[in-house]
Amino acid sequence: AKDIVVPSSWADIHKGKLAMTILIRNIYLSFRDILNDPFKAYVAAGELESIDEYWEELTNMTIDLAKSQNINISIQE
Repeated sequence: AKDIVVPSSWADIHKGKLAMTILIRNIYLSFRDILNDPFKAYVAAGELESIDEYWEELTNMTIDLAKSQNINISIQE
């Protein structure tokens, strides 16, 4: 495996994306177990509604950090 060096300034964004991935995984695991724990699935459904907002926040953080470091990126909508 090849090690890729990433500036520490990007660590928070990376951690946020990992946290969101884990959150989405846990939400879908909760849905899969709906028959055994319907309340957990209900709470997970509420969390699912916040994913778009969280993704937008991470996207804006990425754009702002890239601009501050003079990195040109393009965001597709």
